[in-house]
Amino acid sequence: MSRATVFSSFTGKPALLKAAYAAAFGRAAGDEDQAIPFVERPRSRLVRAEPTARGYLAGYTDIFVSLCHHLACIHEALREAAAADPEARQLLDHVLEERRRGASTIVADVRARAKLRKGLDDEGAADAVWALIDPSLFHMLVHRRQWSEARFRDWFVGLLESELLGPDAAPRRSARPR
Repeated sequence: MSRATVFSSFTGKPALLKAAYAAAFGRAAGDEDQAIPFVERPRSRLVRAEPTARGYLAGYTDIFVSLCHHLACIHEALREAAAADPEARQLLDHVLEERRRGASTIVADVRARAKLRKGLDDEGAADAVWALIDPSLFHMLVHRRQWSEARFRDWFVGLLESELLGPDAAPRRSARPR
């Protein structure tokens, strides 16, 4: 397909990025043709049914890695476009707001299964999760530094466990390449 065909099908770069982002998200999250909230999708329901905080975080990390596999490069393009285009900036702001709401849900789900680490409140925990679940982190380590997705997954789930539950809750994981 030619570049002209792609751009004539959309009203501009922000519309193209929005469509690409939505398609990639839907593909990764499951039920790509349905407009249902992320937490109601089958993969999310399975993870949310996990009774332990560690199991929940491991399942969430699997979903996050899958999302990043599909979204990381599109997210980087959106971030770059947002610097120059007000419509792209609005889309990025919307994505960031949605991710922050998702981070609050993650914290509430973890809190329902275990106590947060000492000194961490819900807002601070949600801010930390919001920052960590930025696809740019995946992009930097997997695409730029050539980590395998398995290595990233192991490191990331340990990071979430340590940040939310405390360093004693997270077993040491190797950050060696696979």
